[in-house]
Amino acid sequence: MRKPWISIESIDEESPHLEDVKRLWRSNSDWLGFYPDGAFLDRARRGEIIVALKDRRCCGYLLYYKTERRKVRLTHLCVEVKHRGEGLAKRLVESLRSQTRDYLGIGLYCRRDFPTWSVWPKLGFVAFDEKRGRGEDEGELTYYWQANPQASLLSLLRRTDDDRLDVVLDANVFSDLGDPDRNGAIESQGIVADWLRPLIRPCITDELFNEIQRQPDAVQRSKRLKAAKAFESLECSTDEFHSAEADVRNLIGEPRTDRDSADIRQVARAIASQSTIFVTRDEHLLACADDFYARYGLRVVRPSELIGWFEELRNERAYQQERLAGTRIGKSRISRLNDGLTMAFQNLRSGEKRRELEQKLHTFLSAPDMYSCFLVADNSKAITQPSPMALFVVERPPGPTCKIAIFRLAETIRKTRTATTLFRTLLAGIIEDACRSDTRIVIFEEPFLDPSWMESLCDSGFVPMGSAWIKLSLRMTDAPDRIAMAIRSTLSDAGLSCEEMLKIADSLSSESIRQEPLDAWEAEHLLWPAKILGCGIPSYVVPIKPAWATDLFDSRLAERVLWGADTDLALNPESVYYRSARNSPFRSVGRVLWYISQSRNDPETMRIRACSRLANVIVGRAKDLFREFRRLGVYSWSDVLKTAKNDPEGRIMALRFDDTECFSHPLKWDVFQEILGRYRKKSNVQSPIEIPESALVELYGRGFAIGPR
Repeated sequence: MRKPWISIESIDEESPHLEDVKRLWRSNSDWLGFYPDGAFLDRARRGEIIVALKDRRCCGYLLYYKTERRKVRLTHLCVEVKHRGEGLAKRLVESLRSQTRDYLGIGLYCRRDFPTWSVWPKLGFVAFDEKRGRGEDEGELTYYWQANPQASLLSLLRRTDDDRLDVVLDANVFSDLGDPDRNGAIESQGIVADWLRPLIRPCITDELFNEIQRQPDAVQRSKRLKAAKAFESLECSTDEFHSAEADVRNLIGEPRTDRDSADIRQVARAIASQSTIFVTRDEHLLACADDFYARYGLRVVRPSELIGWFEELRNERAYQQERLAGTRIGKSRISRLNDGLTMAFQNLRSGEKRRELEQKLHTFLSAPDMYSCFLVADNSKAITQPSPMALFVVERPPGPTCKIAIFRLAETIRKTRTATTLFRTLLAGIIEDACRSDTRIVIFEEPFLDPSWMESLCDSGFVPMGSAWIKLSLRMTDAPDRIAMAIRSTLSDAGLSCEEMLKIADSLSSESIRQEPLDAWEAEHLLWPAKILGCGIPSYVVPIKPAWATDLFDSRLAERVLWGADTDLALNPESVYYRSARNSPFRSVGRVLWYISQSRNDPETMRIRACSRLANVIVGRAKDLFREFRRLGVYSWSDVLKTAKNDPEGRIMALRFDDTECFSHPLKWDVFQEILGRYRKKSNVQSPIEIPESALVELYGRGFAIGPR
């Protein structure tokens, strides 16, 4: 069957098609409005009527006129009913654009309640403005515009002088900025953070104005139009826009809704304007991000992902991976979500939806000044890709607190013996980080608390406070009443009321605490890393070989070892150190300063490098102690046997310790010997020595560059 021959051409007043144009107008005058014969004749005489001919029969027309301001006003666009949907309207507009390229563009008014109102965006027009009509009902009129891009001097100057990166905002991100209460909108707020303003220039495409017009409320439309006009709108050629629109449609599929069509046009305009970054929360578009980049060089990203890129550049060192306690387990701050990460930490047991967790994490990642997101993964050689083990998010709001907003262990870790060990180790690290930043309160707020963690939280010094758990982080060495005052003032400054913590403060305020070393020692554990003075808690300097320090607590030494520390040993916050039972100065509890004995190949030895809480001192037969502490995963039997001079029945000593802090300023031999000499405790440190509490305070203070408070 022969295809009909279609042509698009302009007519004059002598054209036989002029009467067909009038006929089409009359049959559609209800929405085209009144137009006198003389006006048709005048437009034809000026060559301002374009017709669509199908086998030389007129089945559509376009009528326009040119203004003195070098604009084209489109007055009528009409296609016979039976020929609608055949692309004739688009071809008529393309012909008009081709004939008027020397003009600024084409504009028209259309009533919002006319069926053609939604057609104009599909033809490449943009709804830039609106006004009330002059009719009796004062119907709302939308002003549509299609520009003929011509680079202005102003735009050229702006591009030359502004070296920020243009970032195109999708309609949903634009709406987020204007309405932070929208679901998921918090993620987008980071785009306008002060630190990002010198680096990016948030822009829009003209399609956003069409999106705004879909809002039925006139007041809201007016508000959003005003907000949109404050952004730079990137220009593009209409021909290139239509070409890109067709490509995008083929790439992601035919639209099922008006919203889908609008999304396609948004991306098409970004491509046609040669943009490189398009920011959206639309999952359908994000799913095609790789294709958009491969085909057009356009990066389609979430707000949190964009912010993450610049945050990594801003704080490059903060995102470098560190080996956790010197092991092959790596901890690193992350700036964006990787594939499968959410699935690894989704709490299926509590009915958590993947989308819910993703939205939370994107919100946190989009505000890097407030939230730090960390991933812990196994990087051992046996695993091709790092295996996720833990994920946690630390919030640092203004004030003396930090909050653990999310803390997850991967399902593959939860039921292993490493789970509790890893949980306690990471908690201890968060508390130490809080101390370093002078944060005095750590609040554990993970909503899906694993019941098995409660014991570990208690052991780590956390106490319940409502639905959360709270830990005071006070790096101070002082009398108990002074520490009690610090507890109360810290809670007051944070606006918190914690009954359990106030009970601890009350016990420290009591004079009886000075006669009860064991009570003070237990309180010191709860308030770690605070040191409670004047309560009879003994202090020791204990020598340890570098190899054992590497495995037991010293991650910086472990980093110097080719294979790193043994994972089970290094991650365990509770450890045991075996030594000879001879010449023991130890009482059952106390504090230990660890002296790393000399190694010829390591200049970092012969230093006091850490402080721990001495949890227990047990003397017994080698085979009995090994059996008792084997659960901690420390030492092999051959190591313990060597300590007992190869006698299984030989008596040795086990020092059980926890709450270890590695000094930020390890004390060199000359420095700590000079301090010990002032207290008449100078020693070659071949065996443990007990030191006065005042010496501990000075050594501890020098190790962390602090003094008594």
